[in-house]
Amino acid sequence: MMEPLNCTLGAVERVRGMAGARVVVFGSGPAGLLFVQLAKAYGAAAVTLVGTNEPSLALGSRLGADLTLNVHSRPLPEPLEPDSFDVAIEAAGSADAVRDCLRSVAGGGTVVLYGLNGEGNPTIDSDRIVGKDLTVVTCISAPLLWGKCIELVRFGKVNVKDIVTEKASLEDGAALVNAMAEGTWGTVKLMLLHDS
Repeated sequence: MMEPLNCTLGAVERVRGMAGARVVVFGSGPAGLLFVQLAKAYGAAAVTLVGTNEPSLALGSRLGADLTLNVHSRPLPEPLEPDSFDVAIEAAGSADAVRDCLRSVAGGGTVVLYGLNGEGNPTIDSDRIVGKDLTVVTCISAPLLWGKCIELVRFGKVNVKDIVTEKASLEDGAALVNAMAEGTWGTVKLMLLHDS
């Protein structure tokens, strides 16, 4: 959990004006849950978490999201009207989430692109980025921030423990990963342990 915290923190560190900002996070998986906590730790006034998994959204509320919305209720509800947020974070790995970020962020705001969808198709509306004068940031590694990550966890600003919602033996790993891929198992983060 410290490695994804390091990467998400690297992205948050690149956002100017997080203090007092209205923030939306698309994606309620482990990265999205880390972004919720980091936005709060860095002074965001309000954080909205958008996802597809009710247990993850409930966990997001417990970890500091002021509002959670299930993305299956499209069109997205009123809190996600165009230009509603100062910072929009894409942590879902979804082309739809990228479009929703660009739509929901206000002019002069910041979009954090974090998720990867692996499709290799363009998902960026460059006219909207230029027209709204947006700042776009991302991060896949932040080697100088490990100490900060440790301190954020140690002082209770970021809770990584509760994001791991399931532990299982390494021997059960293949079956559990298959169940997750098929969408038949609703955990947030699985930790596989080697029994010795």
